[in-house]
Amino acid sequence: MLLGLIAESSNALALADEAVRAAAITDLRERMIDLDSDADESAFWGEIFEDLG
Repeated sequence: MLLGLIAESSNALALADEAVRAAAITDLRERMIDLDSDADESAFWGEIFEDLG
């Protein structure tokens, strides 16, 4: 399910506009945490968000 959220956000995450991408990453992180509170503490997801940023 969490990977599906990334897929839903893929268009915004692929944009060159840093502000739009940063907003999409923030929104994605918040939505993931709403579904799984451990996502914010996960080393796996931490690396994913580093790569996205």
